[in-house]
Amino acid sequence: MLDAEIGLGELKQAYGGLELHGRSEWDFQFSRALNLTAGTDFFGWFMSGEYRGPLPGGLEGDPSQRNPNAARGLVSIDTDFQVVRPGGYAELGIRPVDSLLLLPGVRVDYFEDLDAFTVDPRFTARYEILRTTTLKGGVGRYSQAPEFFQAFADIGNPELEPYYAIQTSAGIEQRFGSELSIGLEGFYKWVEGRVVPTPGNAPPRYLNEGEGRIYGAEISLEARPDADTFGYLAYTLSRSERRDLDGRWRLFDQDQTHILSAALSRKLGAGWEVGARFRLVSGNPDTPIVSSVYDARTGLYLPVSGEVNSVRSPTFHQLDVRVEKQFRLGAVTLAPYLDVQNVYNAENIEGRGYSYDYRESETVTGLPIFPNLGLRGEL
Repeated sequence: MLDAEIGLGELKQAYGGLELHGRSEWDFQFSRALNLTAGTDFFGWFMSGEYRGPLPGGLEGDPSQRNPNAARGLVSIDTDFQVVRPGGYAELGIRPVDSLLLLPGVRVDYFEDLDAFTVDPRFTARYEILRTTTLKGGVGRYSQAPEFFQAFADIGNPELEPYYAIQTSAGIEQRFGSELSIGLEGFYKWVEGRVVPTPGNAPPRYLNEGEGRIYGAEISLEARPDADTFGYLAYTLSRSERRDLDGRWRLFDQDQTHILSAALSRKLGAGWEVGARFRLVSGNPDTPIVSSVYDARTGLYLPVSGEVNSVRSPTFHQLDVRVEKQFRLGAVTLAPYLDVQNVYNAENIEGRGYSYDYRESETVTGLPIFPNLGLRGEL
């Protein structure tokens, strides 16, 4: 069962009902050179809901969502709805020679709320050119449904269809004994039929006419100098862009040019283990507010936005540290731990707050240093 209700003044969102998830998988080994993996999964919502608030608008890159609610107009919906989405998949593992693994597959989904089927073929391969060197690559189609409310007749477009992406990648893995491995991979993703809002949220409010492209490369390093030590380092350089109804390319809201991740853990003996994680990530794109206008009808100031996602927040960086001690009590393992997030109290900017007339602003930062003491148990 799922029930949730949020209210603020005349604004309200409430829904409740039954949520179901299911998954099963089978593996068939026909021979050393051939095996089949097949499965099914299911997602279902059987809900009733009530909504009073502004029209949802665009979920991404839509500056109008920052306008005061009183200037946007309200809609009311009271409805029963269901979202039923069964799916099935199959993948063959073919090894014509020991050094080559081919993995053709397909996934089929049915989106009952959209009355739409999707068929997504996929293919990946791995080839060991040397015992320590592996080439890998893949291409596949991946479908996704719009957000369920975007297909509601009162606030969206019931004629929406699932959209899809063609994902490709190619790379190489190099191992140096059992202590060190290095990987390099390039990727490109093309998105077709993205759901985009119409200008001014005019009916039919949403259309499958957006496009997107994401491309880049990643290098990673994994080290195990001994049985008690593990280290990981990865750097990704990427760019993600989309094109909406205006025909111009712009950055996605979550575009991150640089992503650096590092992790290190060490078992000290007697059940003690320490670890640390460091992240350095480009700030997300943002749309600046360049001025404001006074709306005499509502008595409110409305923001005037600059070019969408034309500025960035400062770089995010954070160090987390964890110390754990394990105790064996018969068949039970108990592990009290101390997990300290943002150890050096970095003031990472997550947004900006504005005065009523948008003439003044101040930054909004994330969590400060945050210690967490807990207990983990295993049977």
